[in-house]
Amino acid sequence: MPKYITNTSTEYTNLSSSVSSSNQKLVVQAETSATNLMELSGSGTIRSYVNSSGTYVQSSGVWNDLIGEFNNGPSPGGDLTYEAYGTTPNMKYFFRHDQANSASLTYQMRHGWDSGTNVKLHGHFIPMSDPAGAEVIVFSGTYCWSIVGQVVPTSTAAPEWVAFSATHTVNPGDVNKQFVVGFADIPPSGARESSILLVNIARNGPSTADTYTTSKPGAGTPAANLCGIGADVHYRVIKPGSEIEFPT
Repeated sequence: MPKYITNTSTEYTNLSSSVSSSNQKLVVQAETSATNLMELSGSGTIRSYVNSSGTYVQSSGVWNDLIGEFNNGPSPGGDLTYEAYGTTPNMKYFFRHDQANSASLTYQMRHGWDSGTNVKLHGHFIPMSDPAGAEVIVFSGTYCWSIVGQVVPTSTAAPEWVAFSATHTVNPGDVNKQFVVGFADIPPSGARESSILLVNIARNGPSTADTYTTSKPGAGTPAANLCGIGADVHYRVIKPGSEIEFPT
């Protein structure tokens, strides 16, 4: 059975002093093994702790997703190709090997986010052609936090717009197999619950570094050989929501 611990218990006093406070009401629950603790604060924050040599060290919460779907960004080489996935009725955006394509995405952070932790941006893609040998896709992009009351620069030359890059190798036999590519581990930089993250993701198909040039067979545009499912953000959750509607 779980054990409920009062603020006079040894387990309570062994909580990190940086996260326990004498003026905050806490309910702390131990698992049957008494190796881990769960802390519930009056504000609804939920934290777990792991026993490390007799001292309970705060864990980082649990993961959740913010889903983003691709939309056309500023593409000097032409828009993303919007067409059916194969012969299915499912419509998707495709990045081409003969164009410089980009997609724009917007994420609003949830009120359950632990705003002191980084968020992780990554993309989900499907290669539509089967290369004879290993071929490389080259990605680049930028992100910027939009925080209430603060300037959002209109030029990516501003330091608030942070650049990232990534590559993925498509090997023979990878055709139609979804892959995930990590783009950026993003610090909050002053962002809070309900702040907005602006993202641009690009593929410069004609670049000599992007060697995934095998054409898509069958239905659709042959050069549109990379299906973009979407890009999502993983973030840490420690509470059901925030007490303040618009945290600052």
